[in-house]
Amino acid sequence: MLETVITEREERKETLKMEAEQERLKMEAERERLKMEIELEKLRKTSDGSKHPKHVKPSCYNMTKIVPSFDPMNGDITLFLSLFERRAKRAQIYTKDWVCGLLMLLPSDIVELIARES
Repeated sequence: MLETVITEREERKETLKMEAEQERLKMEAERERLKMEIELEKLRKTSDGSKHPKHVKPSCYNMTKIVPSFDPMNGDITLFLSLFERRAKRAQIYTKDWVCGLLMLLPSDIVELIARES
């Protein structure tokens, strides 16, 4: 009898601890979302000078964050290139900057081969 009461209390305690952790994670995610919204709003606002343009196109350096690097052993180059093109268009990166972004995502031996052929 005493053991079951102790077990039930421990289970309740563990359940409460898990619920508190889930609530903490939820609040943390909400805080991060709000931070991102604030940053996005700052970028969208029209400033008084030309320091901060209303809409800034992302650079090719952002491609390393949105497209995974190409793995020549396990990857299909055709699939990688079409994925790269779609994500570059979605990120609104200028087409003249695509080469820069693509070279950063390819392995060095492929980049060297391209450089030799050019």
